[in-house]
Amino acid sequence: MTKEVLLSFEKEQKNRAGISISNMGYCPLQNIYLQGEKKQIEGEALARMAIGTFLHKEFQDRLIKLYPKRFEIEQEVIVFGDLRGHYDMYDKGANILFDWKFFNDRAFRFIAEPHYHYKVQLQLYGLGFFEKNNFKPLLKLVYVNTTSFQEKEFVIPYPTEEEIEKYKKIYEIVKAKDIKQAKEISPQAEWECSYCQFKNKCDIAIEKTKKNKENIILDEIKIRRLAELLKQKKEIEEEEEEIKAELKGIVKSDVETDELKIKYIAPSVRKELDKKAVENFIIQHGETLDKFYIQKEIQASLRITLKEV
Repeated sequence: MTKEVLLSFEKEQKNRAGISISNMGYCPLQNIYLQGEKKQIEGEALARMAIGTFLHKEFQDRLIKLYPKRFEIEQEVIVFGDLRGHYDMYDKGANILFDWKFFNDRAFRFIAEPHYHYKVQLQLYGLGFFEKNNFKPLLKLVYVNTTSFQEKEFVIPYPTEEEIEKYKKIYEIVKAKDIKQAKEISPQAEWECSYCQFKNKCDIAIEKTKKNKENIILDEIKIRRLAELLKQKKEIEEEEEEIKAELKGIVKSDVETDELKIKYIAPSVRKELDKKAVENFIIQHGETLDKFYIQKEIQASLRITLKEV
C-alpha cells in the first residue's frame, strides 16, 4: 500500500509543469528547461519529499483546527505580473508569513543558516503578499526536524529594491527562455548541477562533470601514490630497526663511513635525580640532595646520523 501512495504522489508531482515562485531560488537554466519538461523526482528524494509534504499538510490542518480564525494557509500570490505561488501560512494576529521546511534528523543537524533558494522563495511570497494586501508581513523560515519535531527559526529580511530587481530580471530571462543570458548566472549554487535532471544536456553541467572526473582521476593517482609511500615508509622503518638491532651486537666503538656516522654508546649505570623524592624533600626540609640519587641502568645504543653531501 505504501508503494501505491508513493506512486500516486509521484504522479501528482510530474503533472506540475512550468515554474512558480518556489522555483525562483534555483538555477535559471534548469527553470528554462522545466518549461518544456516535467520535473523528475524519484528514489529517496521522492520519498523525502512525500514525507515532508504529508507532514506539512497534517501540521497545517491541526493548526487550523486549534486556531480556526488565526491562520490563513496556502493563499495564492502573484509577482512580476504572472509568476504565481502559494505561501504556507499567515498568522493574522502576529502579522507573520511562515514558510515551513521539513528535514530528517541528519540533515537538520547541519542547518546553520537559511538556504539561499528558500530565502528567495519566502522573500517573493512576502513581495506578493504586500502587493495583494498593501502591508508588509514579518517573514519567518522554520525548519522542522521530522524525527524530534525540533525547530530552527530564521527571520528573513523583506527584499530590498535591488533584490526585487534582481529576481525580476532572472524571471524575465527564464520566461523568455534566454539560454545565453541564463548561462551567465547559472547555477545559483554549486551543488545544483550534481542533482539536476538536465545535467546530461546542459553545457555547464557537462563541463562541471568533466572537470570533476578529471579531479577524481588526479585525486585517485595521488591517493594511490600516498598509499605506496606510506607502505614503503613502514617497510623502511621496519628494516631500519632490524639493521640497528643487528649492529648493536656487532658495533662496539664509533664507526664512520662515507655516508654515516655511528656513535657507540656503551652500557653504563648513571645517577639520576629522583624527582618524586626531591618533591618530598622540599616539603619536609632538612635533608641533602645526595640522598636522593638513584642508579639507572643504561642499555647499549647507537646514534646514527646521515652525513651531508
